[in-house]
Amino acid sequence: MINGKAISISLFSGAFGLDLGMEQSGFHTVAVVEKDKDAVKTIALNRPHLQEIAIPKEIEKISSKELLEAAGKILGLDRPLNPGEVDLVTGGPPCQLFNCAKQTKYILRI
Repeated sequence: MINGKAISISLFSGAFGLDLGMEQSGFHTVAVVEKDKDAVKTIALNRPHLQEIAIPKEIEKISSKELLEAAGKILGLDRPLNPGEVDLVTGGPPCQLFNCAKQTKYILRI
C-alpha cells in the first residue's frame, strides 16, 4: 500500500473492464500494459492519470523495472515503486481461445 491505497498493475488490460471492478474493490491501478491501440485510447480517456503509461505496448517489450518506474510517476513519488509495494497484478492472456497458450509464456515477475 502507498498512502493508504492498495496498488495494482494491469497486464493485458483491454479497455480496462477488469480494472474497473478492481477499483470498486479499493485498488488503485498505477500501470497498464495493452497492445490494442483502441483499448489504450479508451483507458487514457477514462483514466487521465494513466495517460502517460497507457501507450500501446507488447508485453514482451516492457520490463518490470519500466512498470515500477511508471507507477512511481503516477503516484507522484520521486522514485520507482519497490516490488513489495505492489499489492496485486491483474490480467491474463487475451480471451481468444487459440491465443491463450501462446501468450502465457510472457509472465511478468514483479
